[in-house]
Amino acid sequence: MEIINFQVRFELNKEVDDDSTFNNEENIHLSTDTGEVIQQPFQFLSSVVNMSILKNTQEYNNGSYLRQFTFRLKESTAQDIKKATLIIDSPVDGSGEPLGEHLEIEVDFSKSNN
Repeated sequence: MEIINFQVRFELNKEVDDDSTFNNEENIHLSTDTGEVIQQPFQFLSSVVNMSILKNTQEYNNGSYLRQFTFRLKESTAQDIKKATLIIDSPVDGSGEPLGEHLEIEVDFSKSNN
């Protein structure tokens, strides 16, 4: 099994209300430079992020927290991929309207860390 793993530190910048929707299955995606698009993280190896977790973080003023998202590759190997983009869609309100901007985080695996 070929995978790409991301660890992301989340921090709320807006108050979360009961009408908002956000979860791994609908809001977190990956696209690669090989053309592969993965619509959701692999649930058995990824952290859960949903509105109840976000509300709990807000209620107890926990600040930022670390989450892991693992994507299972089906069309490529990890060695084939030079760049990948983690896409995090904004939470939406009860009418389906975005509550902020989508995030796109590009990671360049071809760059040396030296």
